[in-house]
Formats: sequence, C-alpha cells, structure tokens
Amino acid sequence: MLCEKCNKKKVTVFYRESINGRNRALRLCNECTDALEQAGELEDVSAAVAGGISPRFLSDDTPLPLPFPGTETGRGKASACKCPLCGTTASEIASVGRVGCAACYTCFEAELTPTIRAAHGRVEHTGRTTAAHRARMQKSEQVAQLKKKLREAVSGENYESAAGLRDEIRALEAQL
Repeated sequence: MLCEKCNKKKVTVFYRESINGRNRALRLCNECTDALEQAGELEDVSAAVAGGISPRFLSDDTPLPLPFPGTETGRGKASACKCPLCGTTASEIASVGRVGCAACYTCFEAELTPTIRAAHGRVEHTGRTTAAHRARMQKSEQVAQLKKKLREAVSGENYESAAGLRDEIRALEAQL
C-alpha cells in the first residue's frame, strides 16, 4: 500500500483521530508523517506508544522484542512445530510479531497464551457478542459441566444418574 500523500513510498503509519465528532484516517510513509508533524497537522503520539519508542522507526526486518516462550527471543529453545495450515513456525511468529493464520492460535496455544495474557490481561473474549453466539457459548459451558458430572457419576458407579446426564448431554449437543 502506498502513502496517501506522496503515492511513492510504502505505508508505515496508520493515523486516526477523532476531534469533536470529526474523524480522520491517514495512511502515510515516515517522511510524510514527519512533515505533517512538523507542520502541526498531526499530533506526535510516539511517546504514548511502545513505551516512548515510535513503532514507525522499526523497519520490516527489525524483530519485535516479544516475550514469546519457546523461541530464540523468549525463554527456551525454538519449537520445531509448524502450523499445519500456513507453515508458520514459533520463531517466525516471534520475529514478525503476528501469527500466520487462525490455526496458529491452536497450534501455538501454549506459547501464545502467556504473551496474549501479558498484553491484554486475559485470553478469553469479553467484549460484545451476538445473542445467538452467547446462547451457543452458554450451552457449550453447560455441556462441559454435565460431562464433568457424568465422569463423577460413572466413577462413583451411579449409573442411573449417569444415564440421565448422558441423555441431557446428547439433547444439548443436538441443539449446538
């Protein structure tokens, strides 16, 4: 993607602002961003981003200092696991700073979970969802609780209640 101002260089800065209900979004290269900052048309937010280090001064080759366990940049040795869908490795995720596809979250769950938790405070989605999705999630949680009760009933040799729980689980899973 090329800079909106000069149409020559690669976009490195995505700038958005909302002032008194007026929204503005710009896609700029470093040079055009500097020029607009000096002219007073853009606010310099680099002190508020990345602990005072402006991310636009990082080149595409600069590895991000991610606390990604199991890689050369984190604690431990690099994982030999590759994503079955896109072929991304843990080392590539740590150096690029983003996953290759949605399947990477499952493949590298053990490595990504501490990093996501450190960045966001949690790993579960807590934002708004649709009513249908919320209902599915509640049923899934209910099925998980019933399966736990089923295991307890079977281990306690309470087969009558286990059969009832099994039927309840089947009915809920059919609704999912």
